[in-house]
Amino acid sequence: MLHPNAGAGSFDTEVYDESTGTFVPGTVQTYSLIRYVEPGVEDLDTFPVDWEFYRTEDELWGSATIRQALREIDDLKAEAWPDDVIEDLERTKKRQLWIRMLSEAELGPLPRFWGSLGIEPNRRSAMDYVVAQNIVATTPPGITEDDKAYTGDTFFEYGLTDSGAIVWEPFWNADYNLPYGTRFAAGVTQQDAADPWFRYEYDPTDPNSNPLDAEIGTPFRPRLPEVVKLRATFKYESPYIGAPDLERSFEQVIDIPCGYMRSVPAGGP
Repeated sequence: MLHPNAGAGSFDTEVYDESTGTFVPGTVQTYSLIRYVEPGVEDLDTFPVDWEFYRTEDELWGSATIRQALREIDDLKAEAWPDDVIEDLERTKKRQLWIRMLSEAELGPLPRFWGSLGIEPNRRSAMDYVVAQNIVATTPPGITEDDKAYTGDTFFEYGLTDSGAIVWEPFWNADYNLPYGTRFAAGVTQQDAADPWFRYEYDPTDPNSNPLDAEIGTPFRPRLPEVVKLRATFKYESPYIGAPDLERSFEQVIDIPCGYMRSVPAGGP
């Protein structure tokens, strides 16, 4: 993930001014891609976080944020949602909270994971976790409290290949991909427990009826995406006076070996 502080920097350069259509003196902000490998973890649902501890401790920094996020899902029981839906949503929320804890963006108080390791992201010790530097972003990186408000630069996207044009999503197996534009939480969701959209039956007479496609990429059918897109722009300050700064952009689509789960493109055999 990109971190707002670890390996971040800035330098004076020329930036494009859309109002005049020319390049003018300005400052470019760059960020770094950091990686943390969780020791001994082989799945997406094991974290070095004691969730129940944060549910019950009122005085810990970030505990209120975690407690409220999980309570909003627990309270769906009172709205007659079945246990399997609540369990899927809770697993997804914990993954999102964990990524937000790693990103350490100031988007609501959460426990500072890097601080718990004795690492300050704005110091040299954090550089051991940096895998790429000088990535240009128009806004400081971070994940919002609600995926659906996500408006930052998109560096990773995920999709399926079962249509003529791949529909790319900035999150996968996440509540971002749920319809209606609202969080799936008690008192907020527009889903109807008596007639949920993801439980529609397949209608063989309707060519557009494919409830399986609607579920893929959401918390209710976790699976690998079939393709992942990486996209970024790197910018480096020129070491020579009067020479232009070095800027390089790249985009790469990677097929994921998901074997028998791969879908058939539209019009294919």
